[in-house]
Amino acid sequence: MNLATKPTEEVEMDSQDRKEIRRKLIPILLFPFLIAGFLFLIFHFILNKMGDGMMADGVVKYVMIGFGMFFIAVIGYTIWSYFYDLRVGVKYRVTGLVTDKKLSIIRSNASSRKRSTKTTRHYHIFIDDVKYKMDYASYNTVKVGDQIKMDRGPKSGLILSLEILEAVNTSSLEKEAAADLSYLNTNIKPVPMTERDFNQLKNQHLGFVKKKVIWNLPMLIIIFWSIISGVGGLLLFVFPIVIIPAYQFYKIIKDTFRYYKNKSEGYKRGVTAIVDDKITITSNKNATKYKIKTTASSLFVPEEVYHLLSKNDKIVIFEPMFGHRPLSLITMNQKEYELN
Repeated sequence: MNLATKPTEEVEMDSQDRKEIRRKLIPILLFPFLIAGFLFLIFHFILNKMGDGMMADGVVKYVMIGFGMFFIAVIGYTIWSYFYDLRVGVKYRVTGLVTDKKLSIIRSNASSRKRSTKTTRHYHIFIDDVKYKMDYASYNTVKVGDQIKMDRGPKSGLILSLEILEAVNTSSLEKEAAADLSYLNTNIKPVPMTERDFNQLKNQHLGFVKKKVIWNLPMLIIIFWSIISGVGGLLLFVFPIVIIPAYQFYKIIKDTFRYYKNKSEGYKRGVTAIVDDKITITSNKNATKYKIKTTASSLFVPEEVYHLLSKNDKIVIFEPMFGHRPLSLITMNQKEYELN
């Protein structure tokens, strides 16, 4: 699957398309002036007060100038691409089936000396297995399995219009909706948990406890240090440090009781659901995840299951009798798959 470089069809722009480009162009034209004003304030109020030392005359000034030039170059290219679209007067029209959606999460260090990180999200959809970059609003509008028509600027990539093409046969849609409603109202009898289910239940509980302990460890260290140092009275002034771990400890106890209750019960209940959407989530820090959205809930599934399922597929999600953490699911081929 490659990033699209050619249009499906070239169409002449209308007045509404030009209006949309101009509307997006106005804030972009103002942005360089904001950058220039920001740099002026830094030079005037900060660098001038640093005297004639090395930082004022050397490194800092050149870094700030380079920073400003970089952003001006990026904004300049964006402005040029918008004007190019207006000048050529055509747009690219893509019509087809949304075969997949992808969210790419990129985390990078914002500073080499500090441990702060910057997170950037890129949204893509695949139309007939061809990849297209999207803005969040458009990405969130379409679903896998939708037949869509999308108009984009040839150089800027700005989405000028996005239309989900509906099926013409309304009677067929009504029959499908009635069948779906009937399926969702189906009662599934509880079934005995397998050894694999018990292991999954145990791993879920241990993962929950581990996550809570790790996230609350810094506050627990502060509380412990305050007590052994004889300054425990200070905790009265920073009481959230005590309340937050106490509440999380309560949740751990509650989850522990639920775990043993489900283990003693020994049964799992089935929830009928219909697949509504699918998303592939990639990250430069974590492994690729595959997420499906259903009428019951959203859940992460193995890659095999992700590619097997399609929009409107009917599935059964198995959960413990108490709680809503999914253990497994059964697809239309009546095969059961363990969930992550």
